[in-house]
Amino acid sequence: MTNENMIDLKPLFNIRILRFVITLISNKTINVGEIGSDYRGQLGFSLKQMTCQYDQFQNIHCSDCSIPDNCYYTSLFSPTSSIQMSKEDTIKVMPSPVRPFVFSFMTDEMNGMIHNKKSFQLVFSIFGPAIQNCAIFSAAAIQASERLGFTVINFESLYPDNQPMEKEWVLEDWINTFSINHHTIGIRCHTPLSMKKDNHVITTQFSFMDFIKAIIRRLRDLKRYYGNDDNMGHFTNEFYSIAKTIHCSTKTVTYQKKNRYSYSQHKRLPLSGFMGELTFTGNLQWFMPLLKAGELIHIGRGTSSGNGCVAFNKEDECI
Repeated sequence: MTNENMIDLKPLFNIRILRFVITLISNKTINVGEIGSDYRGQLGFSLKQMTCQYDQFQNIHCSDCSIPDNCYYTSLFSPTSSIQMSKEDTIKVMPSPVRPFVFSFMTDEMNGMIHNKKSFQLVFSIFGPAIQNCAIFSAAAIQASERLGFTVINFESLYPDNQPMEKEWVLEDWINTFSINHHTIGIRCHTPLSMKKDNHVITTQFSFMDFIKAIIRRLRDLKRYYGNDDNMGHFTNEFYSIAKTIHCSTKTVTYQKKNRYSYSQHKRLPLSGFMGELTFTGNLQWFMPLLKAGELIHIGRGTSSGNGCVAFNKEDECI
């Protein structure tokens, strides 16, 4: 069976994406796997401070806002569910959209450490309509970095290789510039990777199939709310049969229990997940575009807090 008959990925990659990187210097030694939730909190605060119509924005709940449909904070940081009418004229409340961004703290240290007075990078991906307000979002991202005590050195937009700078890019533009045909590849989980199987969170060993399905779910969540059409791609049983033959080594992966405090819910929420290095071995050619997409969009739960950040090892042409 040909690739075209077994899998149709192109529709899932029809999602607008814009990327930028902020170069920072840390004022202390920290671990990239432990600062995501703090940064997310500062990002939300900065966005609300910069865009909210109320001077006492900290004391005003968004549900009490008189112009919720024109709120930058809501659209950029906390999109809400919508109400739709079904064919039977019954009211259906849609789940809240996934947040239209992910970020990654990137360091050359294999243990994820960012050392005092050393430079590192904060990489953002923004999806869908939020891109039109990128100037506001990037200003808030810089302010949030400074609130955490980081010194901002540089801000730079990122572009896919060999693509015109003035173009509106989609995921496909980034994935098409990536080529790897190894029989064995390594992937590092830089921040906790949390996945589900049969509606239960995986806390022990997982398979390549679990990993691939988590990427597909994540792509479809993004496509549902921020895509350019309703086509969710196509995967045959043979595609999943081949996925079952891929060996997944998780000997250097551990499940780490972490949490964050939610000021909106007034309680601690889990941000646990797998961290470490994975090795995939087998006929990987059909899965490379999905694995590359996983780098760009993050995988699993807690992606808006920096979780699910995975990347190919450098020797495997990590971007």
